[in-house]
Amino acid sequence: MRQVRDLDQQILRTIELATRLSGKDTLLDHFRSRADVGEHPADEWFYYALTAWRLMERTGHTQRKHQYLCGALEGLDRSCALDSAHWPAVFLRSTICTMLSGDDVVEMVAYLLPTDYTVEDAAADRLRMLELQRSAPAAPEFFVTYAACALEALDAGRIDEAHEFVRAGLRETPAGRVRALAGMLTIPVALLLDKLETQPSLRADVRRRYAKLFGQG
Repeated sequence: MRQVRDLDQQILRTIELATRLSGKDTLLDHFRSRADVGEHPADEWFYYALTAWRLMERTGHTQRKHQYLCGALEGLDRSCALDSAHWPAVFLRSTICTMLSGDDVVEMVAYLLPTDYTVEDAAADRLRMLELQRSAPAAPEFFVTYAACALEALDAGRIDEAHEFVRAGLRETPAGRVRALAGMLTIPVALLLDKLETQPSLRADVRRRYAKLFGQG
């Protein structure tokens, strides 16, 4: 399984600097070209997706936002097709799909996005990620997969299942600091904290883990 690496964080810093300074597509072209000739095309497409995602966040132009969103999803689709065990790419694709599948946007997403990847596919990928994690060296960031599965279960009204995902994540992943791609990985854990208000003890356990994961405490 391709886990999160320190190099990912270094490249993300470069992406953030380049997109902030220029806001142009030069870096997208760079990663697309490297995907054709480099030794690790799945990584290059993942970095392409990260670049498109950052450009989307930095533009206020609606059409450009949509173009960059499509680019991010294209990059993730290609990365996952080349390496189905590319944990960061699978995680980000499933997370974006879930974020875009709320009640207020699901119909728009159905015809605007150039992908056949569905919210059901995202749910299946999260379960597959859990299986991959069990055969890989334990890492603190693996807790976020359990958090994402718990969120899905909560949204579907499967409360007991959601709480068991949280407990399993706390039990089966080591406490520690996420040092690469933390901004991306915070999403499901932060959302989970907001939805555990009726479970103060469990919420406190997740908050402590959140602090250890992302250096918040």
